[in-house]
Amino acid sequence: MTEPLDLQSVAGSNVVVWGAGLDGRAAVEALRATCAVRVVIDVDPGSPVDLDQLALELDCDVCAPTSEVLDWADVIVRSPVISPRRDELFGRRVTSLTDLWLNTARTTPVIAVTGTKGKSTTTVVTTRLLEAAGLRVGMGGNIEVPVTRLVGECDAYVIEVSSYMAADLTRSPDFGILTNLQEDHLPWHGSVEQYRRDKLNLFAHGQLRGMAVNGLDSNSMWLTMSRPRTLFGSTGYTTIGSLVSRDGEIVADLAGTDLAHEHLAVDVCAAATGAELLLGRSVAGYIGSVAARYRSLPSRMERVVDVDGVLFVDDALASNPTGTTASLQSYADRPVALILGGADRNVGFDELFVALGKRTPPTTVVLFSDNRAELSAVAMTSRVRFVVVDSDDVGVAARSAFNAISLTGGVVLFSPASATPRRQGNYIDRSRAFQATARALVGM
Repeated sequence: MTEPLDLQSVAGSNVVVWGAGLDGRAAVEALRATCAVRVVIDVDPGSPVDLDQLALELDCDVCAPTSEVLDWADVIVRSPVISPRRDELFGRRVTSLTDLWLNTARTTPVIAVTGTKGKSTTTVVTTRLLEAAGLRVGMGGNIEVPVTRLVGECDAYVIEVSSYMAADLTRSPDFGILTNLQEDHLPWHGSVEQYRRDKLNLFAHGQLRGMAVNGLDSNSMWLTMSRPRTLFGSTGYTTIGSLVSRDGEIVADLAGTDLAHEHLAVDVCAAATGAELLLGRSVAGYIGSVAARYRSLPSRMERVVDVDGVLFVDDALASNPTGTTASLQSYADRPVALILGGADRNVGFDELFVALGKRTPPTTVVLFSDNRAELSAVAMTSRVRFVVVDSDDVGVAARSAFNAISLTGGVVLFSPASATPRRQGNYIDRSRAFQATARALVGM
């Protein structure tokens, strides 16, 4: 078996970095001093990408992934969106920025967080709890700071890891947190079974000393039975409403904080359990103060503006039905106009519409973007009022949602349960459009 690669062992190699996104650019930064680096990207027909301009930005050769260029490479560092199972990579030495970083010798412990939903909130709260306990913590990964940019003296690292990042890791972190395991990214992984295997590969190697697992999620429970684990949600740290308990004793009340939503309270339980695995002592006394200072992450149940009794909430990062279903529970007693739609990930929406059909307050679903036809077919079999918007524009969908709920008041919730189509950029672009539309409605 080939030895795992680290940042030192690739020194002197010819390296192809596949992808020029955040991780790809960080890989170029990390490797250019010791390696000959070239970047390859997939360019779709009609794409506005200027390879020459990109080469100037990155200060290295940028081209298409031809066989000649891939043959030149001793090592290929794939960006997260590039599947390790692509035909062009067969038989080649392939790694990733996260794997290079994890394999690089260090004494600082690492907690890695993964799951279908709740990763980012759990990552941030875990970091804040460890900081409250007196540690210097580096936080990064899939939460918009590549791991190789975590510099300075740290007592611990907390990283968020997506299924794309976990799929071919050859090393586990010291500690892990598994928030839940549902369905997502199926076109990339090929099946829900492969998606879950790729997620759990994060914890499949000998370095793992312990992991926090959601005892409320049957998939997580079943698939981690053979691993060293500490449960939350069902035992240990649990929550009822806004109250967080540890072994039956109430330790914090999240009411009035941005973590008061039920599914976010479970994320707090996950974070506290993971932090205690690393520290070896209780963090219960820090939860209240951490929650009081916590502010909603961008595009994650973010309250945008109130327009004449209608609250606009940006949950653009909810790219699967599981996340959207959880977000809906936060407004169980208020009328909601829910905006759904985007690229198809081959996941089912039946459970989401069942949850919508069980709601008591008035509910309208606004369907837009690429999968609106699929969504409307499911909606027609439910008891939910829905409107189909023949547009890709989230601003148009937001206005339609506002019109549907303006008389009753309530919540316009942009929680798309779908990925952002590539031609529209990413969730940040759709988030900005939604928020700009909401603010433009103020005073109209």
